[in-house]
Amino acid sequence: MIVFMDKTADVCVIKDTPDWAAKERNIYFQDIDECSSNPCQNKASCIDLVAGYKCACGEGTSGKHCEFNIDECSGTPCHHGTCSDGIGSYSCNCYAGYTGNRCERETNECASNPCQHSGVCHDYVNRYVCTCKSGYTGTNCELDIDDCPSNRCQHQARCIDQLNGYKCSCTTGYTGKYCEINIECHSYPCQNGGICTDDQKSRYTCHCPLGFTGNNCEKEPSIMIKPNVYLADTKTVLEGSSLLTIPCYAEGVPTPSVTWESLDKPSLPHNAWQLGHFLVFENVSSIDGGHYVCTAKNKVGIEIKVVQVIVKARYEKPHIAPLIHAPSIIQVKYYTEAKITCNVTGFPTPNVTWIHNDFTKHTTDMPSHQLYKHDSVLTLYTINTQESGLLTCSAHNEFGENHVSVSVIVRSHLECHRNPCLNGGICTDDQASGHICHCPLGFTGQNCETEPFILVKPKIILPENKTVPDGYKTLIIPCYAEGIPVPAITWDSLDRLSIPRNARQLAHFLVFQNVSTIDAGQYMCTAKNKVGTDIKVIEVIVTAKDEKRIAPVIHAPSSVQVKYYLEGRLTCNVTGVPTPTVMWKHNSNVVQSSGNTLVIHRVTNATGGTYTCIATNVAGTSQANIQLKVTYGK
Repeated sequence: MIVFMDKTADVCVIKDTPDWAAKERNIYFQDIDECSSNPCQNKASCIDLVAGYKCACGEGTSGKHCEFNIDECSGTPCHHGTCSDGIGSYSCNCYAGYTGNRCERETNECASNPCQHSGVCHDYVNRYVCTCKSGYTGTNCELDIDDCPSNRCQHQARCIDQLNGYKCSCTTGYTGKYCEINIECHSYPCQNGGICTDDQKSRYTCHCPLGFTGNNCEKEPSIMIKPNVYLADTKTVLEGSSLLTIPCYAEGVPTPSVTWESLDKPSLPHNAWQLGHFLVFENVSSIDGGHYVCTAKNKVGIEIKVVQVIVKARYEKPHIAPLIHAPSIIQVKYYTEAKITCNVTGFPTPNVTWIHNDFTKHTTDMPSHQLYKHDSVLTLYTINTQESGLLTCSAHNEFGENHVSVSVIVRSHLECHRNPCLNGGICTDDQASGHICHCPLGFTGQNCETEPFILVKPKIILPENKTVPDGYKTLIIPCYAEGIPVPAITWDSLDRLSIPRNARQLAHFLVFQNVSTIDAGQYMCTAKNKVGTDIKVIEVIVTAKDEKRIAPVIHAPSSVQVKYYLEGRLTCNVTGVPTPTVMWKHNSNVVQSSGNTLVIHRVTNATGGTYTCIATNVAGTSQANIQLKVTYGK
């Protein structure tokens, strides 16, 4: 715009006039400042021009008058937050758990070391989780777990909680880790083989062997009877058998002590031991074969018997020369049939021949005899006096040979065939007297027909309840019974129709192999003779293996915020022993998961809501709810 004045005129005319016209009219010019009205906005600089102006816009504005604000938030500069646009600038409001000018850094909640007692801190968005060391729990591992609720302290002992364990403070009269040992019987106060039992008042009682009396069984019996041993001549077992038991029954007053020894070796094999009056072998092998001596002894006298253990091969094994087990003497009845067995072991299987008075017996010699089972069994038919004499069993293979002689005695009759011994007496044929009856304690007479002149009602001595852990290899429960005549012992179960399959009665012992929790219960021992009956009950308690069991404990946030259509992760940190299994539910519906962390690949309105983490183990169940909140925004 040009303002000019005509010097000859009184009027100022404003119009557009070219330069040439101005010169002709003698007009002078005055430039008007168009910036004086501040036309530029947003602090822009105004540049005055001839007949106009120009706005120099600052950063972040545009337009003729710089009236438009450029949106710096349009490029989504804030990584984890909302953007606030300014003039030529922007600012980020970060979501919880993030920091930085552009919310590009996750806040490290573990930086302050919140986990106590050496717990391990795991950093997450806007939260942290502590993995506690054994014995601690709580959000920050600040709590010591009380181990006493699962304690095994016995006999009213007081449990004292300790770090990752506990200690039993025993009452008077008990000791041991769990106060399971009664100190009174630990000093073995009972004499002469008396059995000590403890009561609940820290006292003890001595159960004396037959004939002994006194508080500690220190008084000897008034009637003395020399030991009498009953023992089989031979015991045959297959190689590899898991268990072999040989009883040596001994009677006498006082009750004889029984000891087992090996006749062929310096000591019993490493897999054999004495259990009461039994000789017990585990996992029998061929080297266990041989002769074993049972010795019964009391103050009146001593008696010794020998048993031969014969181990028969079950499986093929390396080459072995023949080994023969056969009786040294056999008595047979005239004109009857008899089988004579020559037990032969060796590999390859040995050839067996029988020689009678220097003449070899063959199968072709029938019908006087028959050979079978690789010729190791000789059957003699219609025996006469010609069959008496020396019978030799010879065995040989490519690795050696062996010979055993059997003396055959032919008698007109055999007393023991008709079982003449009464009242449980054991009969043995005798060349001089015909037979001998070995009578049970108290019975007398040639055939044990005379009953004892002293009759004593059975009395059972049974130990306290037995407590063993699950998986215990061998549990042996003795039921000692005194009385005259000697009582018969039977074991029964009170909780089921019969004793478990892995248990069996062995004389007066109840023996369990590989104890499990189903073996727990009450078992009854019954002792019976002609005078009366005594019954006692014992309870078998099977505890879980010495493994701490802790119910699940869950550490999880109450809520998690995730932006719409982004990936969401819900983490449920679980502790417990044994390790719990984790299941997830969404609004009460079970969802697929891969353990402690549930991944939602695209968060929408449908996937938001309440998620439940459920942790379970044998000790219990725990659960926690996590609210998944869906957020919107740039």
